[in-house]
Amino acid sequence: MRLTIDSLVTSKELEELNSFAETVPRSSIFQTGLLAQVYSRSPDTQPLALVAREPSGGIIASIAGVTFSHASRLSMLAGALSRHFTIRGAPLSAFNPRSAEATHTLLRDLPGRLNPNTLYLRCYPDWEAPSVACLTPNGYARGDWLNIVIDLSATDRELFEGMSKHRRKGIRSAESANIRLVSVSTLSELDHIYRLLVDTHRRLLIPLQGRLLFNAIFQEIVPKGNALMLMAATEDHVLAGRIVLLYRGTAYDWYAGSTLQGKRLHADEWLVWRAMLLAKEHGAIRFDFGGAGKPDEDYGPREFKRRFGGPITNVGRYTKVMRRVRYGLVGLAHEVLERI
Repeated sequence: MRLTIDSLVTSKELEELNSFAETVPRSSIFQTGLLAQVYSRSPDTQPLALVAREPSGGIIASIAGVTFSHASRLSMLAGALSRHFTIRGAPLSAFNPRSAEATHTLLRDLPGRLNPNTLYLRCYPDWEAPSVACLTPNGYARGDWLNIVIDLSATDRELFEGMSKHRRKGIRSAESANIRLVSVSTLSELDHIYRLLVDTHRRLLIPLQGRLLFNAIFQEIVPKGNALMLMAATEDHVLAGRIVLLYRGTAYDWYAGSTLQGKRLHADEWLVWRAMLLAKEHGAIRFDFGGAGKPDEDYGPREFKRRFGGPITNVGRYTKVMRRVRYGLVGLAHEVLERI
């Protein structure tokens, strides 16, 4: 039997991917049509969703990812070096004798579907799904990549006591400063959180996607209950912001930022704590911090995340280089490119 490979584009097609993802254990929201449709709203993110079908037309495997290009916000050289395709979460495969074959077929087909100037493809599995075994035979080199996942099935008190003493002290300090929680529900509040993210990313030299992506998050994901857009604020100032995705029991820490005043008042750590509690109310049983860097490199955010008490995992990340000469030049812009 011959497999058919399709690229899904229309809303109806992406809904079919959503339905397939619902049948796969521990599927990631990043492997759904919902995220592909949101990414399609932004000019600097080009999503691609591929599926393998049996002759009957049923989907038995899929891969969804997005090409990021930051040329509009970086120099021309750095922009050229920044085009890459990211697969977050493991490729999806059904319980079917041909699932592994289908996943291999998708991985072989994928590079030919991308812009020829794509520098590399990179997959960040969130767990050791069966499909992860297909990556290495298809030219993806594994590298260590840490993550921290908090078990939200514990009681609120157990979660709080499982944090470091320093983290508990910071959260209590923020509470005494009368910081309030704001769930973004208006365009004016969306303006506030986006400006905060822009300022934070500019300060840290981390490229950020354009405003249209965040409009789509606000308009298409939040109303479905699949995202929280949160801010920590005083009466006069927004101190910290966070965007958390919700899907099938997992809360994904996605975008974050804080002001210098917010850091002094511990607003960012307080906001993570409140996001965890809200995620629990929405049925989440785990809080995925979305990466904690390489084990042999200093990585400031890892220490921030570690103090919330979750175990450090090393599922790894897998990279397939498409343009080796240009990839070798990445070292010239390493400090920027490692952040995108």
